[in-house]
Amino acid sequence: MFFQVEISQLLYSHADLFMTHQITQYRYTGSTPHAIIAPIVLLNGWGMSAQIWQTIIPFLQQWTDVVVMDVVYESDVDVLCEKLHKKLCRPCILMGWSLGGMLATRITVMHPQLVSGLITLASNAQFVASDDWPTAMSREVFSAFHQAYKDNAEKTLQRFSKLVLQGDVHRRDQKRYLQSLFTSIKTTPQPLTHYLSGLDLLRDINNQTALQKITCPALHCFGESDALVPVQTVEKIQKINVHHQYEVMARSGHLLHMPSKRLEVVLNHFITEHFL
Repeated sequence: MFFQVEISQLLYSHADLFMTHQITQYRYTGSTPHAIIAPIVLLNGWGMSAQIWQTIIPFLQQWTDVVVMDVVYESDVDVLCEKLHKKLCRPCILMGWSLGGMLATRITVMHPQLVSGLITLASNAQFVASDDWPTAMSREVFSAFHQAYKDNAEKTLQRFSKLVLQGDVHRRDQKRYLQSLFTSIKTTPQPLTHYLSGLDLLRDINNQTALQKITCPALHCFGESDALVPVQTVEKIQKINVHHQYEVMARSGHLLHMPSKRLEVVLNHFITEHFL
């Protein structure tokens, strides 16, 4: 059982969008009198709200306070990251999943004095492939997905959820977990423009240079069978910054932190080595 200050919705309601980047804080539950490392701030990925972090929050609370930020997307990544950085704890460890990891990487390089550590889960340097970064989704496939979302948002989000679960040995449990989140919290659909802005970010972000510049402790985790971020990208990212730590989770898809146990050993090692 864990403690939380406020409960976020799984998806934004229209009213929530006027409360930019809703924040939820989960208090440290460790055995020592005070948290022993900087707060960990979690950034969710495209198509999912902050509720997607529920499985791993209790583990992280054993180390420190956990702050979850439900990101409201806008198309300009630098403007968005500036707004996010103004709401972050100082200093903090940034941990992002998928698009959240790409945003966390950009914030880290823009404000290195704010971020004492970076953890990314299933995050590519580029989500869309280019001539110099082929280990990503092809531009043609991404463009078709972008148009499909405009044509039928609900059906496309369902397709995306299947891609998130594809290839994972725990996909049946993950599917039940996602269904339980959607059914246990009353929500209204997100506006079309919110997710379209998120797709613009996925199309445009190029973190190759950012990853090269980051000098704080950094851990990048990938799924061996991820349908959205090819495992071959690990080798390319390693060449960008050999000082970072990289882990490939066996028999895992895109949703690396569910179940949380497969991440706990590597997170425990990373936190113990760099922050204790």
